[in-house]
Amino acid sequence: MNKKIIFSILLFISAYCSQAQLYVTTGETITVSTAGDLVLQEALNNNGTINDLTINGSNALNINGTGTIINLLFNKPSGTATGIGGMQSITGVYTPTSGTLAADGYFTFKSSASGTARIAAGTGSYITGNITVERYIPAKASRRFSFITS
Repeated sequence: MNKKIIFSILLFISAYCSQAQLYVTTGETITVSTAGDLVLQEALNNNGTINDLTINGSNALNINGTGTIINLLFNKPSGTATGIGGMQSITGVYTPTSGTLAADGYFTFKSSASGTARIAAGTGSYITGNITVERYIPAKASRRFSFITS
């Protein structure tokens, strides 16, 4: 069955279920054609890749799995979103507009040769708990020392 049809059915079901959750399996990618079109208000189990995810609503939300979120807009005026397991890698922009993401050591802001994850200026409380920040350092042609600090 076509993946788009399955995803559409899941979104339709989640619109009518109070406890619907989004599961992204290993190796799968969800690409959102317009930023902000994928809005999550319930639990997320991400083991794949999601591009342009918006988390909102007022209920508590758990985030689990070992996956990648390219851009994350966080707009939760109440309730919390809490990392509970695995490791979510953010490779694009995290934009807090309302509320706080309780990272609890389950989020990494990644850097690569093509770009560096960042936290955009916003109005939210940003992040509580520990996060990992990685910085890409290109290989040097000759041996030289590098001074690295936080």
